[in-house]
Formats: sequence, structure tokens, C-alpha cells
Amino acid sequence: MELTLNGEPKELPDVMSLDKAIAHWQPEVEQFAVAVNGEFVPRGSYAETLLKANDQVELLSPIVGG
Repeated sequence: MELTLNGEPKELPDVMSLDKAIAHWQPEVEQFAVAVNGEFVPRGSYAETLLKANDQVELLSPIVGG
């Protein structure tokens, strides 16, 4: 299944929940927010949020500075 992660094409073996997809991708940062198709997904909803072909997923890390 093809989708987009942070603007890059990615493959997943099948339809899966957001929490399993994040574990599959193993992001380098530990703290991030997630948006799927432009909609924020609360951390408590990762397990019930199913990703589908052509979804656009953004993992957004906090930016420190000022």
C-alpha cells in the first residue's frame, strides 16, 4: 500500500493502524504530533486510526528556539 510520509512516498505491507505504522517507520525523534490528511490525530487515537492507500501522513517534531 502506498502513502506519503512527510512528503516522501512510502510503502506499507497492508492497511494498518497509525500506531503500528509509526512502529514500522521507527522515527528518529521520540516526541512528535501526527496529522493524517491534514487532520491532527490525538495520541490516544493512534490504535484506532487506520491508514489507507494514498493517505498523507505528517510527523511533526517540536521546534526549539526563539
